[in-house]
Parts: sequence; C-alpha cells; structure tokens
Amino acid sequence: MTQQNKKKPASVTEADNQNMLPVLPPEGADQLPVPVNGLTLEAEAAKINSFYDEIEKTTCDQNEYWTAHRAKLGHMLNHHQRRVIELGISWTQYAIETFPKLEKRTREKYMALAAFGDRVKPYYYMGVDRAYYLFNKLIHYHNDPDFQHIRSRYAHIFDPASKTLQEKEDVKVKADVIRNFFKFRNQVKRNDIDENLKNFVLDVLEAGCTFGQKDYEYLNQPNVTPSDIVQYLIKMMVTASSPVQQKSSSTSRISIHVILSQLLQTVQGYNAKNFIPEFLSVEFLDSVIDVITTLRHRMSPTNDQEVS
Repeated sequence: MTQQNKKKPASVTEADNQNMLPVLPPEGADQLPVPVNGLTLEAEAAKINSFYDEIEKTTCDQNEYWTAHRAKLGHMLNHHQRRVIELGISWTQYAIETFPKLEKRTREKYMALAAFGDRVKPYYYMGVDRAYYLFNKLIHYHNDPDFQHIRSRYAHIFDPASKTLQEKEDVKVKADVIRNFFKFRNQVKRNDIDENLKNFVLDVLEAGCTFGQKDYEYLNQPNVTPSDIVQYLIKMMVTASSPVQQKSSSTSRISIHVILSQLLQTVQGYNAKNFIPEFLSVEFLDSVIDVITTLRHRMSPTNDQEVS
C-alpha cells in the first residue's frame, strides 16, 4: 500500500486531550523508556504489537513477572500516545485501529499502571487488576472518608515492605475485600449506614460472603432499617449465603449446635490467650449477644430440648 492510499488518521479532538491518562510526576513521567532512535510511528506501533503478542504467549499466574511485562507494555503505549497526539492525530480512533487485539479498558489499565511509576513495583505480585484498582483509589479517592478508613484498617496492604508468600496471599484477599466494599457502597444508596455498620460489612466480606443483585435490592428498600441490615448481615455470616435466597433445611436443628460449639471454642480460645481480634465489630458482637440472650429467655430453665 502506498502512502497516498493509506487511510488518513482522524485529527486530534479536545476529548482526546482531556481523556489522556495522567502521568504522575515525578514518579511517573521519568519512568518512560527511551524510544529507539529512528523508528517511524508505524514501526513503533508494530514493535508494540509484537511485544504484546510475545507476552500473551506466556502462560503463568499473574505474578510479578506477568504484571511487570504489562506495565512495560503500558510504558510503550504511553510514549506512543504522546507521539500520536503531538502529530495532531486522534488517539481514540488511532488506538482502536492500530492495536485491535488490545481492548480499550485493558489498554488503559496497562497505561495507568505504567504511569504510577516505581511506587507500584512492590505491588506487582498482586496482578494488574488489583494493583491498578488500589493505586487508582489512592490517587483519586485519597480524601474520601471511607477510603481513609480503609487505609487505616488495612494499613499493612499499603506498606511496600517485602512480604512472605503467605502475607502476599493475605494482601490479595484484603484487596478483593476493599474492591467489594466499594461496590457495596456504590450499590446500596443509603444515608444511614454509619462507620460501625460499614465495619460490619467489611467483616462480612472478610468472612468470604458476597453480595448479589437480590441482596442490594433488599438493602435498598425504604422500610429496611439499619437494625434490619445488621440482622441480615448476621444471617449471611452464620449461613455463608444470601438470606434472600435461603431455603429451609431439615439439618438446621443440627447446624445450630455446630455453630454454637464453634463459637464457644473460638471465644474460649480468645479469652485464654487474653486476645481480642483486631477490628472485631462491637456492634456485631452486641447483636450476637442480644439474639442469643433473647433465645435463652424464651427457653424454660429446665428446657434441654434441641434448639431450632
């Protein structure tokens, strides 16, 4: 194809300039690799596509090696974007046509990860998605009261100090909890969820529970009170499932004894060691005590029958 027959690139728009992912000096701007001298725009684009094909052949977990190569690809794309914009070409359309294998959202995450600079490198073990999400929150939501609370509660996540394999796995779990918490906050449109209740939500997420669309629909009902939400969350913790999707079970009479036995052993262990779990929700504990006390008062003093 001759130069005359090539499709003319679209011109740069104001939206392109506004939508460019920010490079964050000094950590970000000085981390971009020096381009190879003499490469044309087309040759540089071909180099990027070739590198993408090469790293996509790698079959491994999203570890430091995997993430580092995606960040390197992001560096290359950031530099290429600058060249394109400087030539007056619309990056949005150019990127779609030039890098068809890279979906827009994926491309933007790689570019943002690279723009975070050296400060994100200690977190490469988390994988692209988790590292991108946490640093995006750090930069754009650092004044958000909920995120400030998250940083206080999970301070060890944001400590770049070297971690053991077990500690890294724990950080990944907590990073997922943070992401699911903000999803909860965005889905549950209420003004009456205080800090204690938010801590309880985090406890529920740490226990491995997840919220679905039916949960959000229930929690958003106007007649549902904060106390109702507490009871709902307790049911989630006890049954490890969504209360709105639970069905009656013939084993419930047995399971309550198993649950109470586990609770008894756990609390006795804490007391024997004079240990209080970090961030144990007082509201959650009080709610458990209240419902157990109410159940006990409903039983006669000599009632030895199974609790249902």
